[in-house]
Amino acid sequence: IYIIIILFTINITSDFAKATISQASGIGPTYSQQWQVAGDWVRKNTPGDAVFAHWWDYGYLIQTGMRRATLSDGGNARNAINHFVGRHVLTGHNETEALELLKANNATNLLIISDEIGKYPAFSSIGADENYDRYSWINTFSLDQQNSRETRNGTTLVYTGGTPLDDDIIYQGKLYPRRSAGIGAFLVPVNQKTITNEKNESSTQLNFNQPKALLVYNGQQIEIRLSCIIFQGQEFRFNNYDIDACILLFPVIQNNQVNPIGAALYLSPEVYSTLFTKLYLFGKSSEHFKLVYDDSNNIPLAVYNGRLIGPIRIWQISYPNNLNIPEYYYTNEFPNPEVNEIKDEFS
Repeated sequence: IYIIIILFTINITSDFAKATISQASGIGPTYSQQWQVAGDWVRKNTPGDAVFAHWWDYGYLIQTGMRRATLSDGGNARNAINHFVGRHVLTGHNETEALELLKANNATNLLIISDEIGKYPAFSSIGADENYDRYSWINTFSLDQQNSRETRNGTTLVYTGGTPLDDDIIYQGKLYPRRSAGIGAFLVPVNQKTITNEKNESSTQLNFNQPKALLVYNGQQIEIRLSCIIFQGQEFRFNNYDIDACILLFPVIQNNQVNPIGAALYLSPEVYSTLFTKLYLFGKSSEHFKLVYDDSNNIPLAVYNGRLIGPIRIWQISYPNNLNIPEYYYTNEFPNPEVNEIKDEFS
């Protein structure tokens, strides 16, 4: 009996070891080369007493690799700080609320990486109020070249995918409820224009017209107009829209072939209005958030061989003198204990 037990245990252990090694072989180091290069820059270009704000997942990477203090880490000793950062920084609707929280915690720098795109549901739900007011997600749509079509004025690009609505939409008197209705595709009219510079060098410029979303509910679909497109850092705004939402076009890199408009991120009205979108997705600076590190020249936002990649971006924070900081920002208490409870619809 003992011999049988020993042989059985060895067999299980061997299978487990093989499965673990196979799984681990496809996973890169957490403190990857991208993080190592950024860490070297931080150690050389920021004061030793700098304090970094970020989503909590990266706390230990910054503490050990960059050797800088952080507002939070995987230990989650300051439980409420995750709610505060999720609500007032990443999904903050204006700089003031972010600056008030960051000032209360003596933050000198803000770091955001592309992983936040996939983690948007996590930090937006943790940062939401008791009614999940800021809960949302960012889904990727792919260029469908077979269904894209030539028109008299150019080309209509079709991006297919799927995303449920994160909030109700009322269009032409009809309710399209959140999480029941959704978007199945985007239609993007575009035409090309050839530009010749002073050196007689030619280049192609893409001009976008107003995009539409294919809204689907109860087996029926309609087209609704969006308010903007973002491409290569440039925002194209349109009037007379049906929903104040955006799509961000970005490259797909597959087997060293690059399509600069191969994919699209859908930015709902809730996502489009956040500080995360303004700072990270648009790559902007402002008076109080100065972009000081950006490795997008080496690692652009792109779908690379089927995987979403993107830059690490770091901002230096400065503060105005007239901030009115709420007292609870200095504590580790939730402003409303109910934000730490899971509602029935999310359980």
